[in-house]
Amino acid sequence: MAGTSRRADEIGEVLMNGAEYLLCLFEVEERPDGFDTSANVAFMALSEAERMGKRLQDMQVRRINMAMKQLPTIWGQLIRSYGERCSNGMYNAFSPDLHHVETLDDASVLALQSIADRWIDQRLTMNDNAYGKISDAVSHLAEQLRADDSIPVALKAYTLSLAQHIRSLLERFDAGEHVDIGAALKELLAALAMVEASSTDKTRWTEFREKYVTPIFVGLTVELPGLILQTAPLISGLLGQ
Repeated sequence: MAGTSRRADEIGEVLMNGAEYLLCLFEVEERPDGFDTSANVAFMALSEAERMGKRLQDMQVRRINMAMKQLPTIWGQLIRSYGERCSNGMYNAFSPDLHHVETLDDASVLALQSIADRWIDQRLTMNDNAYGKISDAVSHLAEQLRADDSIPVALKAYTLSLAQHIRSLLERFDAGEHVDIGAALKELLAALAMVEASSTDKTRWTEFREKYVTPIFVGLTVELPGLILQTAPLISGLLGQ
């Protein structure tokens, strides 16, 4: 995986793709020294694993359909791992730091292993056509986040930090630098799925997604509407809504 592999290289880890990273995160496989368990890396890894699974489906790779059916379950376990558990057993907050590691069932482990073993390298770069759409989306995202008080504070801060990071990449692109923005966009995609699911103002985020997000992510990553439909009930339950 381009994004996670580059991050791994920066902190001295063994290069790995997104599915391999998740197998280490969930302690199915041994974590290398310096393994980064922060939420932005973890959610980016699962977003990229889902995108790769869809690409493999398009290539009609055998048995990938079975693996893809497990992804909502894996999303749920990942979200729980970054939730703060209350005394009553419920999860009512989001943290950018790993609190505990949920256990993957055998089918989920096999799904990640299947995607990991069939991984095809992919790289996404910025171009002039995408610049305007992304810039517009990031600007409006910050406004919408500040206006929605129903989103958990930690999740709002985390998503705003991702938006700011993308803004800095846009500035570098505007200055003439070649920018690979794919990893940052996929981190934001995962965060937006959680934002929309946790917000009580569903209309606000549906309209934002359809107007600003879908034009960017169509054909680029896992489709956001499908991800939200699969995980919204689970996330809302974890957040006590």
